Amino acid sequence: MYVSGTLIGGLAFGLLSDWAGRRVSLLLALGLSGIFGLGWVFSPTYPCSIAIRFMYGMFTSEIFTLSTTLALELVGPHKRMIAGTVVGIVSTAGGVVVTGIAYFLRDWRHLQLSISAPYLVFAATLFWLLPESPRWLLTKGRHEEAEKILRRAAKMNGKEFPKGLLTKVEINELPSTSIRALLHAPKLMFRMLLLYINWMVLDMTHYGISLHTGNMAGNIYLNFLLYSLVDFPGYALCFTIDRFGRKKIYTLCLVTGGLACLSTLFVHLYGEEDATYSYYVKMALSTVGKLGIAAAYGISYIWGVELFPTVVRNFSLGLGSVASCAGAILTPIVVKTEDMV
Repeated sequence: MYVSGTLIGGLAFGLLSDWAGRRVSLLLALGLSGIFGLGWVFSPTYPCSIAIRFMYGMFTSEIFTLSTTLALELVGPHKRMIAGTVVGIVSTAGGVVVTGIAYFLRDWRHLQLSISAPYLVFAATLFWLLPESPRWLLTKGRHEEAEKILRRAAKMNGKEFPKGLLTKVEINELPSTSIRALLHAPKLMFRMLLLYINWMVLDMTHYGISLHTGNMAGNIYLNFLLYSLVDFPGYALCFTIDRFGRKKIYTLCLVTGGLACLSTLFVHLYGEEDATYSYYVKMALSTVGKLGIAAAYGISYIWGVELFPTVVRNFSLGLGSVASCAGAILTPIVVKTEDMV
């Protein structure tokens, strides 16, 4: 039910953020994630728990997408790679922290409380600190608000805000664009389709490796921690895309990660199941596969934000989240086929 909620959340928040703004949507997602996360702990019945879990998935699913979009729209084109990569690294750090918390808090209710409460803290804090996307404000004709944010950013960076800058941006950066116009751009639609297929496969692989940690020998907490830590060098590879290009690094990560994951099949089929070396070889190959997938995942989000126009950016990314969720829904089915084959 959680993943089913993410399907609705991807579409709903994609439309909402393009209509009401990135800041409002992100704060709403954070606040409601905290409320429904806490509500899940205290749900009195199973049907109520299922319903709350659905809503929880709906609101938490888009926090990463909204954060990435807002981060990339708050900086200039030359800093997008850094902003997008930092969001991914911080997200990975959260996974590492949760692993430690789960080790000490074995009761799922206590764990859920420790995860949900920070959502409310961040929502309250960011309400006062987080600015709206100037790019989005300009598309809505709210020039004074955009200029105020940009002037504050220039002052913090010790720069002078150029006169007439917003007029130039209006002329050069804001052509009339709509979802209908987007549907009539065949080349862009083809690229969107390729990106969505990639996201679905990436999510299937990512969740597949994560779910498989429970089936591997050794300590489940240590296995999950290692798989989380490997995301750091994976996202670090994103720092190379400005020098070598998105396409080359992305393709290299996909091929490397795919071959490593595929190689685990041969170890499973032809290796000695109870042998110690089989465990370590599988762990090494899975780690390389996870590294490649993490890097490809980070690059694809930066690439996706750059690909779509501002006025329909989050709606387009929301559709991508739906494709990702479809892959996540299929993952448990694929993992369970191991028991049938």
